[in-house]
Amino acid sequence: MESYFSTVFDTRMTTWSLAIVCFEAMILCFQLINWLSRPQQKERLRFLILTVLFIIYTISNSIIPDVNNWIPMIIQYTISYSTGIILATYYFYFLLVQMDIRFGLLFNPKILLFSLAVTFSFGYLLTFHLTNDDQLARYIFLGFPSAIALYFCVETIRRLITNKASHKTSGSLYVISYYASYFGIIFMALMPVLVFFGYLQFWSLTIVNISFLLTGTAYLL
Repeated sequence: MESYFSTVFDTRMTTWSLAIVCFEAMILCFQLINWLSRPQQKERLRFLILTVLFIIYTISNSIIPDVNNWIPMIIQYTISYSTGIILATYYFYFLLVQMDIRFGLLFNPKILLFSLAVTFSFGYLLTFHLTNDDQLARYIFLGFPSAIALYFCVETIRRLITNKASHKTSGSLYVISYYASYFGIIFMALMPVLVFFGYLQFWSLTIVNISFLLTGTAYLL
């Protein structure tokens, strides 16, 4: 799909990625004003931070990794993966605090961040340093995140099926918010799976940012 979009600013960023960033930047401006109007409300700040992290992730993963860039590839890979790890961790923190969506004690944000950081350091950085093979390092590193993603997807689908009947009497806005939250989890969980199969800029950025739209919808409702 990347071939259907032209690149901009002499980088790998496509017009599609730029459109996503511009759209999220508008949401950021709105949310910044919203937060400044009532800075004591922490939920507004949390969504503001979430929006910033999505923009950073989209921009960084639109322009790197790029072999034509002067920045060493190992640093580019580190930045690219780090933005994804930070985004995913804060995303599940946001769901936990804002939406009260929980996935068990072992899947709290602190443990998730620590485990992903350790796995990246030893699974990716060490392997890349020893072999200079990004593909091999990527496969070794993303095994654990992909397993977590599979768990999130299966558990989310199970909850949607199990709790389907209990929401029949709920208000329509609550039902939309509920399903938007959980479908957002599925799209976010697909991030490591997509990266595992390669740097598919269009699909990875599109699917991850669909998660943002769904979560933003749930938050606003």
